[in-house]
Amino acid sequence: MRWAIRAALGAYLLLSGYIAWLTIVLRPYSDMYDWVFRYLNYRDGLPLDQYLLIPHNFHRLVTTFGLMDLDARFFGGDNLLIVGVTLAALAGVATVLGREAARAAPAPLALPAGALAAMFALLGAVIPDATIHINAQYVHTLFFVVVALALSEPERVGRGLEMRHLLALLFAALAPLGNGVGLAVWPVLIYGALRGGQDRRWLALCTLAGLAYVALYASGQSSTGGAKSLLEWSFGDFAAAAQLALSFLALPWGRVAPEFGWMLGLVIALAGAFVVLFRGGPAASRGERLASRLILYSLGAAAMAALGRTGLDDPSNVPVRYQAQLVPMHAGFVIVAAPYAARLWRARPALTEAAAVAAAFLMVGQQAVMGASLIRIADAQRQDMADFRAGLVRPEMLMRVHPDLDHARTMEARMEASGLYQRELHLNRLRPPG
Repeated sequence: MRWAIRAALGAYLLLSGYIAWLTIVLRPYSDMYDWVFRYLNYRDGLPLDQYLLIPHNFHRLVTTFGLMDLDARFFGGDNLLIVGVTLAALAGVATVLGREAARAAPAPLALPAGALAAMFALLGAVIPDATIHINAQYVHTLFFVVVALALSEPERVGRGLEMRHLLALLFAALAPLGNGVGLAVWPVLIYGALRGGQDRRWLALCTLAGLAYVALYASGQSSTGGAKSLLEWSFGDFAAAAQLALSFLALPWGRVAPEFGWMLGLVIALAGAFVVLFRGGPAASRGERLASRLILYSLGAAAMAALGRTGLDDPSNVPVRYQAQLVPMHAGFVIVAAPYAARLWRARPALTEAAAVAAAFLMVGQQAVMGASLIRIADAQRQDMADFRAGLVRPEMLMRVHPDLDHARTMEARMEASGLYQRELHLNRLRPPG
């Protein structure tokens, strides 16, 4: 079993690297035109604090804007720094979650559990969040959330405040500076301190820090124009929000049949709620406590998506780019399942080992199928951008390039004059030059 799992993991990592390489998109499009507009204003005198902290659709993208500045100043301004840092962050998530799953699993199944958790972190649907600049924010947040939650759970409860708790607060504070969904980490820390029976000082510290942080993050922000408050929602709005949240939880598999994805999401939501409510108490192992918090974070991310996107999107058509926020939940389920798998191993070792090997190679096959689709999508995006720069206009460019094509052309001219973002990889994969 061990050699088979290692072989499957090796094949999976090679596939993941191949997908990452061929899904890189360097030239700006969509929201990044607006980000570059802000950066050029910063170069022309916009104060640094405004450049970093002014919200973009509610989110304060400090990590992204900071990397853009470093990229333009020291690395040629072609987005490779953002891609490299974000891939490293995703690798860090896979390492942390794989290690936590291996530590939580009984000895015979430590390797399969660790490999499976790492595979979920590097799932094909997550990789474009690291290789496409406008999605990198989701991986930045994911990294800080995972590290914060791992640090917040000590081996034994009741030992008082430790340095790991203060570091957990630091990483929790960094999480929403990737994307606003990272705010969900604060109620998870509070719930974890309360449910896990940790020191009351830690509970008080989490609560006060979380309330102050959320207030500061939201300060100076106004609601989206035309958006309704919760008090104005109709029954249909609440139904759409529930469908959107459940479709979110079903990613990426719910995308196969989006109109029915909420059904899979409902099963996942019920399983996750059971773990959060009935597992992970003071007497539980550290692994179980951590798994409960990881799952709760993803449930919270789904709720935030429902509150923020209802009325803006088809509730069954949830973008795959949100998949990164489900990585903690998938790893949490692996950790929770490991002790039960170990019991089965003691009763039926051959069957359990065969199932573990089959699951690992099933993940490899799934990665190959996902990768082929994702590479085609990246090829099409790069080609659309090349066609747009060549002067072609098609209706789908309003969605795939920018809703305001005149603004996009203006930004292309400004970037060319500034020597920024003039490089692309893997062009002409769809059709030959000329």
